Amino acid sequence: KSETTYEPGSNITRAEFATLLVRALGLEQGVLEEGQFADVNATAWYAGSVAAATAEKIIKGYDGNLFKPDNQIIREEMAAMLARAARVAGKEDELSGSEQEQQLAQFNDRPAISSWAAKDVAWAVKAGMFKGMPGGEFAPQTNADRAQSAAILKRFITYINDLG
Repeated sequence: KSETTYEPGSNITRAEFATLLVRALGLEQGVLEEGQFADVNATAWYAGSVAAATAEKIIKGYDGNLFKPDNQIIREEMAAMLARAARVAGKEDELSGSEQEQQLAQFNDRPAISSWAAKDVAWAVKAGMFKGMPGGEFAPQTNADRAQSAAILKRFITYINDLG
């Protein structure tokens, strides 16, 4: 949060997580196209990272040409960004339909995982990025905090660099 404050229990935003992924991949900062996202100012501290992540298809916007940079990121959004970032790094394994369901079936809240995110959540679980929450849930709609993000990013960096 600052040079002297970490706040591990506070939530992380979509802009913050996109920036962390861009840095983890060593991507060059990009330049937003005019009107690329109506809610991202070209001079915002995260604009270059959002542009880079968009160019690499790590992030996608919402309807209405929005990115929602200040929204707290939820766990299934984080899983989707990680899977897309792994593709950029050339490290994503494709899962068959049965492998995908096997990964998701371990969670009591499987029906709560959005259909658009299911493939990426399954990959992120199989790749070891995510562990379940207490009670055997994935908690797809739960905001991710900074401590979770740090642990997940460490696993991601290890995975893409084959350090495991």
